[in-house]
Amino acid sequence: MLHKRLSRSSISLSKFSDRHARVIIQKLTPSMRLVFSGLILVVIIYFLSRSLIIKTLVCRVNGEICSQEILDIFRPLIGGNISSVRKNNLEWSLKQIFPLENLKYNFSYPNTLEITMTGNDDGYEVTGYQVSALPNLTFDSLSTESGSITSPSREIKSFINGLVGNPGKIWMSGDITPDSSSPSANIHHVYTHLPSSGTVSAIFKIITLVSRYIENSVIYIWEDRVFLSHDYLPDIIIYVDADLADVESSLQSLDFLVTIKKDAKVLNLSFKHPIIK
Repeated sequence: MLHKRLSRSSISLSKFSDRHARVIIQKLTPSMRLVFSGLILVVIIYFLSRSLIIKTLVCRVNGEICSQEILDIFRPLIGGNISSVRKNNLEWSLKQIFPLENLKYNFSYPNTLEITMTGNDDGYEVTGYQVSALPNLTFDSLSTESGSITSPSREIKSFINGLVGNPGKIWMSGDITPDSSSPSANIHHVYTHLPSSGTVSAIFKIITLVSRYIENSVIYIWEDRVFLSHDYLPDIIIYVDADLADVESSLQSLDFLVTIKKDAKVLNLSFKHPIIK
């Protein structure tokens, strides 16, 4: 009996509260109702906007965690609204340091921007050295005889020993991009001005070809030439514009070529008939 009275009392109180609220709202002037509605809208917008603020980044490229250079592009987005993200701008910035193929992003709870990218991940790690001028190599002297030739790779190595290199990657697309996550590389690029994308692509192809036939070599890119240094071989030189079919044929005959002149310092494989000095 007591329970029924309490239930009736609760129902009566609820009805009274509803009626009381309606009476208060009805007593509000139109302008006050507008202000009241505006306040409610402001509160809703505030909490909605807070829920769209980016607080955390999850970034992966080809399934791996993004490098620092890539993360630096996305970090300014933290603290901003997801609606301010501009995909075109991000793609442009990424392509300056990475051969991007596809970019996707998703905003998930709680306040997390998830970024996934794909791109050519077969770049060669390289250390770049930009200088004001390149010295002449002893090898380039026309009057030099074979017995007095200094190893070009040794000269280049000596030249870059006092320089600070910048780690990066060389790509088939013709791009050279910075990449501080790259370890010290066995490929060294010495230049006064960055080469064209066509030249870089040609260099990439030469490195790929050479890697099939010679292991553990140190590669020096010097202007329009690629120098290979190996403990058990003379220095190998390949011009960037060389016919790769001729180069491959010479590489296949390398064991024979090194026996033609036992004191040879240099093998130039840039031509159909290799030059031995």
